[in-house]
Amino acid sequence: MVSSGCGASEGTAITRAEFIEDANAVCAKARKRIQAEFTAYGEGEEAREAERGQRAGELTANQVAANVGVKILVPAMRREVEELRSLGIPSKGEHQAEALLDAFDEGVERAEAHPERAARDGTEAFGEPGRLAREYGIESC
Repeated sequence: MVSSGCGASEGTAITRAEFIEDANAVCAKARKRIQAEFTAYGEGEEAREAERGQRAGELTANQVAANVGVKILVPAMRREVEELRSLGIPSKGEHQAEALLDAFDEGVERAEAHPERAARDGTEAFGEPGRLAREYGIESC
């Protein structure tokens, strides 16, 4: 059950188990959305233009990756972090949950600073948040 909008901000406490369940749903939805956006990009005219630009030497692979990072990955990850924050913070393990959300914020900042790296791999930006999420019990992030 995804508790959209519920949580500490509305005065309703969320349990750790509810946070984990809802966060898993948020992350799974974000992953599907990102995959769909990458697929649509890859099948679209913009990807064909980028490929032609690379063959012609007008664009580098880094430029193409940066464009994909800026247009797809960074906005999707920013939206995911906002959705995670909207769940509220459980009273048990609140420091761990806050650290996890802060790590995701930092990951978004790293992805914004180097969208080409984030688009190619994502480990630099989201490896640590993913590890913290798994330690907390969230498997989908």
